[in-house]
Parts: sequence; structure tokens; C-alpha cells
Amino acid sequence: ARRLLPGSRVTRFLEVHYRRAHGLLARPAHAFLADLRTLLVDEVPATTRALAPYIAAIVALFVFSGLAGAWLVNTYPELATLFVPEQFVWMAESGRLWIDSIVNIVPSSLMSAEIFANNVLVTLFAYCVGVIFGLGTFYIIALNGLMIGGIFAFTHQHGLALRLLEFTTAHGPVELTTVCLAGAAG
Repeated sequence: ARRLLPGSRVTRFLEVHYRRAHGLLARPAHAFLADLRTLLVDEVPATTRALAPYIAAIVALFVFSGLAGAWLVNTYPELATLFVPEQFVWMAESGRLWIDSIVNIVPSSLMSAEIFANNVLVTLFAYCVGVIFGLGTFYIIALNGLMIGGIFAFTHQHGLALRLLEFTTAHGPVELTTVCLAGAAG
């Protein structure tokens, strides 16, 4: 191309792509462990520090909306049906927690897969809808806070909050942390 078409667009195109291909083929092999170490030691902490104000804002939003949900259900108990289906209200009024019936019927592996899938969906949604000026993320975080606060207030009214806390302690901290981090990134 240099000999037949010197200085042409075709020659420039071929030279650019040749340099790019040569750069890809001649680069040194990846050092997986070194790259992983760089990611975990340098990049993740730097990104977390950069997101610190957003993480604090999201956590505050989550906590305040949880307190608002608890206040709403404590003040207006009839609002519990906004957070808990009617059949679960009946179970709680009879002293049973709806989780007990789920745990005894559904295999734990299936239930954990469903919980995992739901949490991945909420996390991705909280991250992705941040593109709408952060309003979608605000909505997701506030709604989850309201729901958790309302559900715990409802179960507290029926003396079941401790049993619900025992169930959610196994997976809740990791899930809520992940959702809040995704919300901060969103």
C-alpha cells in the first residue's frame, strides 16, 4: 500500500490498524495475580474513597426512610398492608411469621437462590436507574428503607420482630451493604 498508494486514506487506515494489531499481539502477558492485587489494593479503595460522600448520603437516606416506615406503621397500623401482603398480616396476628411457612416448605437452596436473584436485581436496578439524575436510585433506596422499617415495626407490634431479625441477620448486612454501594455508584 505504501508503494502503490503512498499517502492515501487506504494506506493510513492500514497503518493505523497494523499498529493497533501489533500492539495487541506484542504486549506482555497479563500477570493475573499482580492485576488482582492492584485492583484490590489500589483501585477498589480509591473508588470507595471517591464515593464516600455518596455512600454516606445513601446510607442516611436508607436509615431515615427505614425510620419513617417504622414511624408510619407504629402511628397508623393499618398502613402495614402497604408493606406486608394481607395473608401475612393474618399469620402475624395469629402469632406466626410468614417466613416460618416458607422455610418449612421451600428447600433452602431454592429459597437462597430466589433471595440472591432478587438482591442482584435490586442492586443492578439501584445502580442503573441512577442515570435518571439519581432519582431512580433515590426511589429504590427510599422504598427499600420504608419497606424494611415498616415490616419490622409491624412484626414488633405482634412480638415477632426478634424472629424476623434472626432470619435477616444471616444475609441482610451483606445485601444491604451491596445495595447501598450500588446506589452510591448509581
